[in-house]
Amino acid sequence: MSKIQKDEIVIAIKNLLKALRIDELQEFASTPELVSEFYSGFLAFLHEPPLDLPLYPVTNAHLENIVLRKIPFYSLCSHHLLPFFGTVSIVYRPDKDCVLGFSGIVRIVRYFSQRPTIQEVLANKIADDILHRIGNNTLIYIEINARQLCVEMRGVRVGGMDIFCSTSRNASSDWIQLAKATLATV
Repeated sequence: MSKIQKDEIVIAIKNLLKALRIDELQEFASTPELVSEFYSGFLAFLHEPPLDLPLYPVTNAHLENIVLRKIPFYSLCSHHLLPFFGTVSIVYRPDKDCVLGFSGIVRIVRYFSQRPTIQEVLANKIADDILHRIGNNTLIYIEINARQLCVEMRGVRVGGMDIFCSTSRNASSDWIQLAKATLATV
């Protein structure tokens, strides 16, 4: 799989600055290198294989809901390459006698958010990845609250608005209501 080409990003940003007619201003002298460094670091997961995360056995226990609330994330809108950022909250009940570690779930959120995407796709990729790892009958509910700079800086230009989306897997409407109530009280 190909890796990010830092030198090509530098050339592209130089061309962008030239097209904007600001390439000769001193304040932009180091911009191409800085932007290249940012993208190659922020998008490091883009060409990486899926995460190898351990599962932890849980013996002699009746597993109830596991809740991770307000995991921060940063991403780039795949339509405009503008940032969106916010929090991911996850409620799940595994169908096996094993769980993902909490840091593993945070890594899954980071893996799928640090690439160009849209909020709805991000929610679904996280849900599908957890489902694949823990078991096909796992109950999952995910909420993402985010600010979309593509909405705030272009188009309708409405600032400070939270955009909410959610997704679930294998969950009845009653269980989803329970998951929502759990997130609201944790």
